[in-house]
Amino acid sequence: MARARRRARTGSHRCALVRAGHPPPKVLPYLAVVVNLIAILAQMGSTNRRIDDLRDSINARFDDLRALLKSEIQRVEERVGRLEHPIIRQ
Repeated sequence: MARARRRARTGSHRCALVRAGHPPPKVLPYLAVVVNLIAILAQMGSTNRRIDDLRDSINARFDDLRALLKSEIQRVEERVGRLEHPIIRQ
């Protein structure tokens, strides 16, 4: 008789939870996993954006360095050209 009362109370308690809008207890672990996965995916997207920004910054620096080296090489070639063809003064 006591078991029947316990079962009746447990069953009615679960129904009251479901009626109150609470998910059944078996769903809660899966819900926690889904929430964690969404948070991880959002963080990965943010990290990818930061890596892309860093890559763009590094590429811009290399482009600046490349332009600087080209201008310096051109300047040195001009000076070497002047040395090869000296100006004759009279």
